[in-house]
Amino acid sequence: PSAASLAQVFAYLTGRDAHIVAGDSLADDPFADVKADLIVCEPPLGMYPPRQDDSALRGASSRVMSARRSSGPQGAAEELFLLYAAERLTAGGRGYIMTGTSVTYRERFKDHRQRLVAEGRVEAVVELPSGVFSATRLPAALWVLSAEKVAEPLLIDASGQTQKSVPLRIADWLT
Repeated sequence: PSAASLAQVFAYLTGRDAHIVAGDSLADDPFADVKADLIVCEPPLGMYPPRQDDSALRGASSRVMSARRSSGPQGAAEELFLLYAAERLTAGGRGYIMTGTSVTYRERFKDHRQRLVAEGRVEAVVELPSGVFSATRLPAALWVLSAEKVAEPLLIDASGQTQKSVPLRIADWLT
């Protein structure tokens, strides 16, 4: 609800028309058939939906469900949201997903990571410095997803940068 309220304020302040619904996109997606030009997401860190309750993920796509089943004892929400966003982009669309860095190397997500890169869906992965998340000092990774085929993704190590320099420089890195 707080994220939906913030999105509503942002839409109002920028003069945009938006239909915002508070909910759980993985459990019961209110926009199951909708594609987007832009997806920006910071999934909850360290959240593991209950493994035994795959039926609760009825709004999730088949790829997300496949990741859920193949990701060992529990599938992390960050991984599921990454796949979910990749599937929801319109032609020419982009997704910006912030995750912990463990998503970049977790063995249980390896096949899905490789598939996203092989399909040309990953435009860039930027390792960010610790402390960019507001609630934790964990290191972060920014995934830039593309609906258009990307021949070779950018891998950027910005972990040594100061937190304050990242917002000013990230556009330069990605272009």
